[in-house]
Amino acid sequence: MTIAIIWLVAFVFFLYMLLKNWDASVSAKLDAMLPTIMRSHDDRYVLAPASAVLLATAIVAPVEVLMVAIIIGVITLVATKVVGCIMNKANLG
Repeated sequence: MTIAIIWLVAFVFFLYMLLKNWDASVSAKLDAMLPTIMRSHDDRYVLAPASAVLLATAIVAPVEVLMVAIIIGVITLVATKVVGCIMNKANLG
């Protein structure tokens, strides 16, 4: 129960701070990182809660978040290598 309360408090805090500072800093930094096709000016109410969930979960369970990031990175690396190998075979044949 304590972990749930800590998660909720962290979620509300991060959501409030993200929505409050969206126009001042978050939107500009996000526009600099995202490709042009993905940029939008009405994504505040989608990306702020998603970021708040990720940040609150990272506060409560940092080891699990790190493990998930490592697993996703390894899967992406393997998939990239396999697709590259298949593309090389397709071009040679």
